[in-house]
Parts: sequence; C-alpha cells; structure tokens
Amino acid sequence: MFFEMKEDIRDMLTEDDIIDVLISLGSSYPQRRKDSLIFQTVCHHHPGDKMSYKLYYYFETGIFKCYTGGQDAYDIYGLIQDTMWYRGYKISLEESIGYVVNHTTVNLGFGIEKKRERDTQFTWDFIDEYKRAMEDGKEEIQVIKKIPSHTLNFYKDAFYKGWLKEGISVDSMKKFNIKYSITDNRVVIPHYDINNNLIGIRGRALRKSEINDGYKYMPMTIQERIFSHPTSMNFYGIYRNKKVIRNLRQAVIFESEKSVLKAETIYPNNNFTLAMAGKKISSQQIKLLLHLNVDRVVLALDKDYTDFYSDEGVECFENMLELANFLKPYFTVFIMVDEHELLRRKQSPIDGGKEVFEELYHKKIRI
Repeated sequence: MFFEMKEDIRDMLTEDDIIDVLISLGSSYPQRRKDSLIFQTVCHHHPGDKMSYKLYYYFETGIFKCYTGGQDAYDIYGLIQDTMWYRGYKISLEESIGYVVNHTTVNLGFGIEKKRERDTQFTWDFIDEYKRAMEDGKEEIQVIKKIPSHTLNFYKDAFYKGWLKEGISVDSMKKFNIKYSITDNRVVIPHYDINNNLIGIRGRALRKSEINDGYKYMPMTIQERIFSHPTSMNFYGIYRNKKVIRNLRQAVIFESEKSVLKAETIYPNNNFTLAMAGKKISSQQIKLLLHLNVDRVVLALDKDYTDFYSDEGVECFENMLELANFLKPYFTVFIMVDEHELLRRKQSPIDGGKEVFEELYHKKIRI
C-alpha cells in the first residue's frame, strides 16, 4: 500500500515527526546542533539499555549516521528496519513505512493529527508475550462456524436509498457485499471473519415499527434457519480492512457496521476502521487486534449524550474509560468525544462527515 508513496511520506516528515519516531524506538529527547539532531543509539540497543548519544540526524540530507562501531548510515526507513532486526524482528520496507505513518503526523487520509503526548519508551514486550501464549495454545483465535456463501443468493443486489442519502456510496456497499431482503424489508449485512469466511448475516430494519420495538438489528432468517453469530467473537470489516490496519498498526473502532461503510466512502482503500456491532470488546477481539500487530486503538463510540459536561456525558465517558482500561494492557488507547456539540445525540463520530470526523479524531483523548 505505502511502497509507491515512500518518498512523498519521507518528504512530509517534520523535525517533530523524526523526534516522535526515535522516541518510540527508545531514545530520549535529542540534543540539538545547528545542522543536526543527536539521538541515543537505538539502532544497536534494546529499549532500556544504556545508550550513548552517537546517532546523528542531518537536516540537509535527511540521513541518520550512527558513530558506533561501523558508522552505519540510513534513511528513516532503513533505521527502523535495522533497529528492529537488532531486536529480533525482521520487518519489510513497507512495514517500516507503515511504522512511520503510525507514529507521525503524516496525512494519508484522516488529516494531519495534532501533536500527541510522546511515549517515553516503546516496547515490543506485549508481542513477545502474545507469541509465547500462542505457542502455549492459550491465545488461539476461536473459529466461528461458516455459512455457505451461496446463502446470499437469496437476497437482492439493491442499495437502500436512505443509506445513499446518509453518505454511504454504492462502491462501499458493493465492496462489503451489502444486499436487500424484499420479504423482510431489511438491509442485509454479511459478516465475514478474518479469513473471508461468511459467519453471520445481520439485517437492519427499515420498518419504523420494528425499530421502535427494539428490532433494529437482527440476524436474518431463511426457512426457519437463523443466521446468527456471536458478534463479540469478530469485528465487522476485519477481512476487508486488515491489510491497512496491519500496515498502520492502528484501528479505529466504531459501534455499528454503517460507520465502517461511511469510512470506506470517505477514505476508499485507506480504511483502518472496524465495528464491534455493540458496545463491548471481548478477549477474542483483543486477540484479533494482536494478530494484526495493532499497537494503537482509537475508540469512536456513538454519542449517547447531548452535553459532554452533563451528568449523562460524564456517565458515558466513564463507560468509555472502562472499555479503554480493558484494552490498555495491550495497546495505546485513545477515546473520541464530542465536547463542542458537533454531532447530534446518538450519532457516530463519522456521521457528521469528513470534516467533523477529522476534528474529533485530532482532539481524541489519550487514556
């Protein structure tokens, strides 16, 4: 995804971006000279090791030079690859580019992000623990029973005009295989696992009576067979978006499937969002995120309040904090909140469109 953009991304990096990347690799804040920044030698050490200030970044050339041992020289991508190789992780050039995108303000679709609080030290320990657990058989991703793909032939290739008016494109609905049930008058939403197996078919009601009675989202039924699945065991959109998520090592998590479809409309083929199909995250879903090497999660839940500073807003924030704290042992976690009434009550952060979503994304709170 990023390979053909590597030079443009490198040219967009600011001095602060370079500092953020090196701090994420384990360096302390650099010393500054007129022509360069001097970092600790992360390329020849593990995080926590005693390191000397002998890694120079030269402004004019954009090249790093390490004056330890062989006096190696790298661009930013080569430095990351060499550092990871020294620490036992062989990563590709594209993965190195994705690392840069994830740890800087480079704009590749979600707008330029305001400077975030810097990590004092980046660690890969959680990946080691995950790999060990996988080897021990403790963290296996559970397999959900498959549904024959031809089941979807019962439904019509038609697109609900209401969703088109809300800003979901036909291309997005085609990509996620959205269909329509004439007999049930429901939008049909197929759910696929990480390997593209059909595992569930949900329907979004269009009849107001069903919505008012609490049947807005229900599993579809054909000839008395219910095509339900445990939504807590999967993320909607994970197969379609896994490559971008893996490259960026980041996921924005919504509540509903519609939000993922809107994100695809606004950021086609650069969509790193998922949906829980609810308000809770399970241990299985954490395993899926770890499987994609995610290290940064942004919670983008529906606005279940009118005023963020009201008792209702505080209660919602506390609920989000509870969810964030469940994720914190594994990821750096951010929460998107609407402090300035940019959204209406019950809207998803992306329901206000690209400009509003990016403003909320910029102002997200690190937990």
